[in-house]
Amino acid sequence: MTGTITQSEVPEQFAVLMPIYLNFDKGSFSKLGDVAIVGSTTKNIDVEISLPKAPRSVTINAMHDVLAR
Repeated sequence: MTGTITQSEVPEQFAVLMPIYLNFDKGSFSKLGDVAIVGSTTKNIDVEISLPKAPRSVTINAMHDVLAR
């Protein structure tokens, strides 16, 4: 899995662990892990992991663990 996660409009020292979820079946999410992000920045994501099957989608903050606007 490759991609980017962007956090913006936050103070320089604002830190968050952004959760990443995999969707295998309709409405069913499994947490893959968290990405640490500090300040207004973009993080590159490059993960290689064996999975039982291909996910339907990859979603950040699917359970609204982190407040967002």
